[in-house]
Amino acid sequence: MNNYVIYTDGAYSSSRKQGGSAFVIFKDGEKVMEWSKCWKGGTNNTAEIFAIFAALSTFKKPVNSITIYSDSQYCLGCIFNGWTRRANVKIWKAFDKMFENLKTLCPDIKGIHIDGHSKEKNEHTQYNNWVDKLAVEASHE
Repeated sequence: MNNYVIYTDGAYSSSRKQGGSAFVIFKDGEKVMEWSKCWKGGTNNTAEIFAIFAALSTFKKPVNSITIYSDSQYCLGCIFNGWTRRANVKIWKAFDKMFENLKTLCPDIKGIHIDGHSKEKNEHTQYNNWVDKLAVEASHE
C-alpha cells in the first residue's frame, strides 16, 4: 500500500528572530523521513506553514493517501476549510500551487488537528511532541 501519515510542527523564537520547522513521515506505519530546518524571520504561523509545505513537497509520485496531523488549526483551516489568509500571502500562493499539483498524485489528502504539547499518552500526541522538539531545536540553531 501507499498510505502516508505526516506529523508537522513549527516553532518560533522571538528573542532570536528565527524559527524552526519539522516533520516526520510514515509510510504504512514505518518511518521513512525525518526533517527539521532553522530559518530567519517570520512568525510561529510561518513556521507551521513551512513544515506542512516542506513535508508535502517531498511527494513526487502517486500515492493512495496522505494524512497530515498538525496542532495548527490555522494552517489546517486555511488548507482544507477555506479560512481567510491575511498573512504570509506569498507563501500561501506557492503552497497552493504545490498543493494543486499534489492532488493530481494523491486523491485522498486530509488534515487532522491534534492538541499541541499534550501530556496524553497516545500515538498522535507522542509524534506531535516529537516534531515539536525537532522544531524547537531547529529554531535554536
